[in-house]
Amino acid sequence: MNVSAILESNVAAGRANKIALYHGNETWTYGSLVASANRMGNALKQLDVRPDERILLLLPDSPAFSICFFGATKMGAVPVPVNTMLTSSDYEYLLKDSDARVLVVDHTLYYQIEPIRANCKALKHVLVTGAKGRPIDGTLGWEDCLEGESAELETVDRARHDMAFWLYSSGSTGKPKGVVHAHGGMFSTSEHCGKQILKIDQNDICLSSSKLFHAYGLGNSMSFPFGVGAATILNPHLSLPDVFLELIGKFKPTLLFAIPKIYLSLIELAEQGKTFDISSLRLCISSGEALPADFYRRWKSFCGIELLDALGSTELLHIFIANRQGLVKAGSSGCVVSGYQAKVVDDKGDVVPVGETGDLVVTGPSAALGYWNQPEASSKSFEGGWVVTGDKYYMDEDGYYWFRGRSNDVFKSNGIWISPIEVESVLDEHPSVKESAVVCVRDQSGLFRAKAYVVLQTGELETAELVKTLRKFVKRRLPQRSPDYIDFVDVLPKTATGKIQRYKLRGE
Repeated sequence: MNVSAILESNVAAGRANKIALYHGNETWTYGSLVASANRMGNALKQLDVRPDERILLLLPDSPAFSICFFGATKMGAVPVPVNTMLTSSDYEYLLKDSDARVLVVDHTLYYQIEPIRANCKALKHVLVTGAKGRPIDGTLGWEDCLEGESAELETVDRARHDMAFWLYSSGSTGKPKGVVHAHGGMFSTSEHCGKQILKIDQNDICLSSSKLFHAYGLGNSMSFPFGVGAATILNPHLSLPDVFLELIGKFKPTLLFAIPKIYLSLIELAEQGKTFDISSLRLCISSGEALPADFYRRWKSFCGIELLDALGSTELLHIFIANRQGLVKAGSSGCVVSGYQAKVVDDKGDVVPVGETGDLVVTGPSAALGYWNQPEASSKSFEGGWVVTGDKYYMDEDGYYWFRGRSNDVFKSNGIWISPIEVESVLDEHPSVKESAVVCVRDQSGLFRAKAYVVLQTGELETAELVKTLRKFVKRRLPQRSPDYIDFVDVLPKTATGKIQRYKLRGE
């Protein structure tokens, strides 16, 4: 077994001339991707890369990403995609933590690497994409390295549970951790979620707001479409609403993957009178954070296209709980995906009754092997074959799971359990509020209190009267859970994938 078979199987199935990627004005067929991936694997051999050595990929969504990813796995190396929106010090940490022997970096991002390269002793080679014919001192041109290499490459056979690639956690609770994934995991997510939940086939065209360096985007834009011979649209730019609409109009995707914020932006544009054609879409998927029930209802009212909220994680590679077409419960994350098991447990690990909130733990075929070089963190997150998600959930009588916040975010105030997501959902419905985040703080007496950080809609004034109005608004719906304090802010701190960094709001 080798994860590169996800790409190569399309050639064996007679799809060598079928379009696999749309990237700007370029199109790439499955045959051309396989040939280039083989050249990449041979180029790594020429650089004396050995099996299991890490290849850090600092690349925007592009054909080069897939070529490097599958070329590395096929010859036995371990690709490590990383966030393209970090700082030089972040990349120094990632290069040192991974002991990467080779870095493949886009020419527009090399400026982040140059000042820290000498500090990364394990790093032997830097390949720069987009620098053909104009090499940067001390680097190799990626395109030049591939030129002249054979388009044939022998596959290094691996066991299902052998290390294949890494992804780094988003850093929503601290330093990113290297999440080690096995060869079998990507096949599992493609089969259980891509094929069974989304019913994806070779006629689909995928578009994702999340990038390939993120677990959600890796499935949306690579393993799901490649697993069935579908096509994918790669967007190297920020996922802004106007960019999305331009891509939808040009390439006519059938599947749209995004975070709730993207859907809200499109809803707001439509409500403001902007017209656009999204009729090519047959299905939309939301993940990355819980989709408010109000968003779902507004989206359905706007376009009538099914929007499925779903839950996934880096540790489990992609989605393991999801709503199904025609069976959506607005506001819920859905039911467990076939092949996975989930349970909601108390502090002792015992399953709680239906309807009661507890910690969500999951097991399934795509679970990571653990965190690289972090045995203590691994033992806490991977307990006896179960992945501790860090989320608070309850399961209803129909088997649907309902998000109640992160495990370290849910707190007691005045003897009442307060779920930040519950309070935020009410706050966000107020016409003056654009978005909000609720955290636990200590008051002067040392007691825990709920504090809301609120971003106002354009034109709204930050007044003491509005604070009173918002507190009363929440109190009418949640009598014992209205925030004790409200601060107005311009933006909420978030990770690159849109998750609110509550630890920053708590001042940790």
